[in-house]
Formats: sequence, C-alpha cells, structure tokens
Amino acid sequence: LLEPYIKAMCTGGQSREALPSSDAAVMAANCLLLWKFWHNPPAAWMPAALAVGCFALACFGRMYLWAHHLLDVTCGGSLGAALAMALLHAGFGDSVRHVLVSVAVFLASVVAMQKRTRIFDSKVKALSASEA
Repeated sequence: LLEPYIKAMCTGGQSREALPSSDAAVMAANCLLLWKFWHNPPAAWMPAALAVGCFALACFGRMYLWAHHLLDVTCGGSLGAALAMALLHAGFGDSVRHVLVSVAVFLASVVAMQKRTRIFDSKVKALSASEA
C-alpha cells in the first residue's frame, strides 16, 4: 500500500531535502488561537485536548504520507506556535477582523495542501505506470 509513496519520496527531491512543515506551522498557530478564543467550553479540558489532537493528527498525516520527517513537523509546529504567541502578545485577536484573517489563512493553507497532494499523487501514478 505504501510502496509507491516510499519510492516516490526516495527517488524524488525530498529524499535529501528537509524544510519546516508549513502545514504544521499553520495548524499549530490556528490550534493556539482556537485554544485561546474558545470561551465557555463544555469542559475546561476540551479546548486544549481538541487543539493538541488536531495538531497531532495533521503532523501524523504529513509524516504518514512521507511529505515531511518528524523534525520537519516539530520545527514547523514550533515556528507556528511562536508566531501565534507573538501575535497574541501584540494584541492580535482582539477584534472579529483578526479572527477572520486567521480563518482566511487557514483556508488558504488547506487549499494549498490539497493542490500539493494532487501533484504528489500524479507523480506517484506516473512512477507506478513507468514501472509497470
């Protein structure tokens, strides 16, 4: 099941490249904002659990599909969390406009991730077809 993805990763340029994961950075930033601005949750632990769960799931997905290594998602998540904390410290999030900007950035990252996934899948299909 994973053999075509592993071959595409090892023969492609990412076998020697490593970059902080922008997907992990955006997810970490949005999870921190969710945690900060969820007022009156049903349970006190729920915002933290949901934020950590969403971040862990996103990072696992990036590693499972061989798009990033553990260090890539760790660095990306740390950068995203640091940026979110800096923005919160500077007063970001005090208005509805700020929250809408965060939602727009999140949606743009989802669209970009979908585009990259389609490109990667087409490379895997082409590699599988050339081997057959």
